[in-house]
Amino acid sequence: MSTLLKDFVLMALPHREWSCEAIHFRVKLCPEPGKLGNKNHTYIIVEDLYGFDANEASLVVFTKILLLRFPHLPPNRVHILIHCRDMSKSLGTKVLRYDLMRDEERQVKLGKKPEDVSEKSGYVSMCTF
Repeated sequence: MSTLLKDFVLMALPHREWSCEAIHFRVKLCPEPGKLGNKNHTYIIVEDLYGFDANEASLVVFTKILLLRFPHLPPNRVHILIHCRDMSKSLGTKVLRYDLMRDEERQVKLGKKPEDVSEKSGYVSMCTF
């Protein structure tokens, strides 16, 4: 579970009146936590300093930028992890997993509903380290 890439995206955030921000992210390649014998999945990890979990429009724009940057990745094994500190969670971190999928026209898009994986230590450790 090593980090393959540390990079950033310069983008204007729709929910912040189009202010320009440098959004840092990491890319890790590893099997899905908690499942044995699984193929490697690509995880794009972002610390939520920008309110992505509450503003889907900005997350959709960010996803489109990532898809342009990494067009060769298979969408069924690419996940975006948005994490932030949350002391109400048992492990101290809130982690939301967004899956990428294909629509009817075979276009890659962000999944409709994120999965809260805050209680799974594999995801929390992936975001923390």
